Amino acid sequence: MTPDLPTVYIYAAHQFAGDHSVYAMADDGEVLAVHICSEPKFFRGDLHDREYRHATYERKYGAWGDGGTYQLRVLDVGSTPPAEVLERNKALAVGAADPDA
Repeated sequence: MTPDLPTVYIYAAHQFAGDHSVYAMADDGEVLAVHICSEPKFFRGDLHDREYRHATYERKYGAWGDGGTYQLRVLDVGSTPPAEVLERNKALAVGAADPDA
């Protein structure tokens, strides 16, 4: 991990019927991608590497590709991003639901 680069966390938030509900979340709390994956080995490909995902990362970071303008961290099943990242995400959700909040 490079401390001066922003981090995108890819993690499974829920597991149901053998599938995983997976998120790509920027360290500012913004959700960049969501996908249902059958296997952890597909997390990175489904939420980052597929060509149709590139524009999202280019918009956010000015480029696509782990290591240039951001770093990607694929977390083990059962792990979550740091608490402060999840709090930023929650604040974004509250702001979106209630602009006066």
